[in-house]
Amino acid sequence: MSAMAATRCDGPDRKVVYLDDGVACPAGYRNLGEPGGTLSVVGKAPSVKQQEDAYLRRVDAEMRQTQQTGAREQQMSVTAENNRRANCAMLFNQLRQNDFAMRQGNAWDNMGQLKANRQAIMNQQGQLGC
Repeated sequence: MSAMAATRCDGPDRKVVYLDDGVACPAGYRNLGEPGGTLSVVGKAPSVKQQEDAYLRRVDAEMRQTQQTGAREQQMSVTAENNRRANCAMLFNQLRQNDFAMRQGNAWDNMGQLKANRQAIMNQQGQLGC
């Protein structure tokens, strides 16, 4: 344990700052005590330091794991969005081809099937949010 001279400065909202003797209190703080008080700094036992180090290592590992999980989830989200956009483009092209086939002069014999195909494609677009 070591002791050093300190001055107590009381501030707004009951905040307290301890400064070396001879150092003026910051703006908004008042020196309510007499200079020359003592401030003791108590060291930590080795077992406490080991516990703190173990805790900090554990928190650091958890934070790294959380960051890695977040990065994986973000990558999966980007991949899913890219797949959705590709599927939307494919459905758009299918719809365009289906509509083209419906406009052909010889399409009357399978118009019912083309209409059903068109409805199915539009339903898929709706499900994907295209």
